[in-house]
Order: sequence, then structure tokens, then C-alpha cells
Amino acid sequence: MAPPMVQLYHNRNVNKNSLLFKVDYTRQIIDLKVELKHYQKVCKLSRMEIRIMVKENKVSLWLGFYENADDFKNYIKVSYDEDGNYIPSNFQESYAIKSYDLDAIESDWISERCSDVESLLVGFSGDYEIIPQFQKMLEHKNIQNYNSIVLLYNFEYTGVDYVDEKLEYIGCADVTL
Repeated sequence: MAPPMVQLYHNRNVNKNSLLFKVDYTRQIIDLKVELKHYQKVCKLSRMEIRIMVKENKVSLWLGFYENADDFKNYIKVSYDEDGNYIPSNFQESYAIKSYDLDAIESDWISERCSDVESLLVGFSGDYEIIPQFQKMLEHKNIQNYNSIVLLYNFEYTGVDYVDEKLEYIGCADVTL
């Protein structure tokens, strides 16, 4: 598995002044080395935030409501331009997720309303492990409000608490696959 992406943010403008680089998170001590090329002046970082979200044996869950499957699929769909450059999904943009393993995402849009967490998550990888954990996280939520599911495996979302119009981050659970 490739090392995760780590983000360093300058506090003036979180979205436009970010640096991405790879780091080996499996070691006890992480050496961070940043080399800025093509910059003539020195930039002073007044605040540094490091988020490592790729994490084995974790799964992050988002739930939402979409009128139809096409709208949901378009929201989570990644694409590539004519030169082969990666274009992140609207989902990634909304939650500031720079990178994840495209083979480690499971999603579904359900036409029928579910009345409980088990009905919503049955059939997903590791469902017998994750359902009890997410049941606790969702015990005060009305499950019938959700028909769209995104699970990112080997991923522990640590971003800002953000709820877009249609999709909400629920939490992270332990899973062994």
C-alpha cells in the first residue's frame, strides 16, 4: 500500500495555499521534509496542521439523501481530463479529501427507505463488524432520512466537521478485512 497523503496548510487560505507530500506513517517518528522549488521568497508558516487519513483496519461512513441514483453517482464520481489528469469528485472537494484508494470505496443508493442501520449497511464489506459500531453512532438519528451510503475503507476521516446539503459524515469504525 502506498503511503498516505499528508496536508500542510497555511492558515491564511486553507484551500489555495496547501502543500501535499508523502510520508511514511508506519514508523514511530515521522520525518517531515519540505522542499519548495520555484519560490524566490521564504514563506513563514504561522500554523501547521497535519492530517493522516489513510489508516488500515478503519472505515469511514457518510450518509445522505439524494432524489435519484444518477445525482448521487455524479456526486461521488471521479474522472480524468483528456490528458489523463485526475479530477476529484464533488464528494472529495466538499470534505477536503485529497486522496484515497479508489478500490477501497463502497457506495450505494437505495430506492426504498430503511428503518434501521442493519438494513442500511447489510451487504457491505465487514458488515457484521461495522453495523454494531455505526448503530451506536446513529442511535439518535432517523435512519429513514438516508438513502445514500459512502464507505471509505482503510480510511479514517479526520477533516473538519462539515455537512454538505445532502451527505453527512457519520464516523469511523474498526474493521478487519
